[in-house]
Amino acid sequence: MNFEVLLAPVAIMVSALGAWYFAHKAIQNAQDISRKKNTFDYMSKLSWDRDYIQAKNTFLEIKIGPKKLRAVSEEYERLKSNGHGHNAPEGDETARKTIEEHAAIKSFTLDEQIVRENIQQQFVDHVDACKDFIEHTRRNSGFRRPERIWCEVQLLAEKWRI
Repeated sequence: MNFEVLLAPVAIMVSALGAWYFAHKAIQNAQDISRKKNTFDYMSKLSWDRDYIQAKNTFLEIKIGPKKLRAVSEEYERLKSNGHGHNAPEGDETARKTIEEHAAIKSFTLDEQIVRENIQQQFVDHVDACKDFIEHTRRNSGFRRPERIWCEVQLLAEKWRI
C-alpha cells in the first residue's frame, strides 16, 4: 500500500519535470530561430540601406586607394581647427569630400553597435568553440596569472551573449 501511495506523486513529479524540460527546450529553440531571423533581417536591411552602402564604399575606396585613412583624419582636424566643424566652406569641394569621408569612416568602422550586430553571434560561437583551447593554453602556459589569457575576449563574448 505504501508503494502505491508514493507512486502517484512521483509520476506527477516526473511528468512535471518532463513538461518543463520540453517547454524549456522549445523556448530556447524559438529564441535561437528569432536571433537568426533578426540577424538575417538586419543584414538584408544593411544590403539595401543607401547610407550604409555609401559609407562602406567610401571606406573601401580610401582603404584600397592611395589616400590613407589617417590623412582623412588629419584633413578633418585641420578643417575643424579652422572653425568649419561639420560644414565645408561654400564651394570647397575638397573640404566637403573630406567631411563626408570622415563621417563614412566613423559610421562604418568605429561604431560598436554596427560591428556587434554584424558579428555578435558568430563571435560568441567562435569563443565558445575555443573554450577547450583556451583552458588548455591557460593550464600549460606557465604564466603566473594564466586566467588573464584571453580574458578580454571571453568578457566581450559574455557581454555580447544573447
